[in-house]
Amino acid sequence: MQIYRQEVLKIDPINTKGRRAKEIVVTKIKDIKNAERMTKKHSSQSEAGPSTTTTTTKESKSQHVTTEAEKSILNPYFENLNPSSEETEAVLDLLLKISSDYWTKQKIRNAWGYAQRKKKHNHNS
Repeated sequence: MQIYRQEVLKIDPINTKGRRAKEIVVTKIKDIKNAERMTKKHSSQSEAGPSTTTTTTKESKSQHVTTEAEKSILNPYFENLNPSSEETEAVLDLLLKISSDYWTKQKIRNAWGYAQRKKKHNHNS
């Protein structure tokens, strides 16, 4: 029955031995992501045209180093166990006079939370 069906339909028997026989190509996720990255890079450059050059890579932000002046403003704020929104605003106003390009309310709160965790960790050690 098997032979008859192959002759009538003219299909080849399936080779079930090995990946090469089935023409399976093993790809890694890393290779796929790299290929996607390269196609995005090439497509954005071709859209921009040959006269302009664009860079699609994200520029890494440099880590902000808190200056002594900023620390002198922040340290009293960090001592407060539950700072109010008005206190945060006041500290933000002082910090913006020193470095206007970095500090936000959220960053001040995050720094306060970090200082609290650090203080708690030092007491537990």
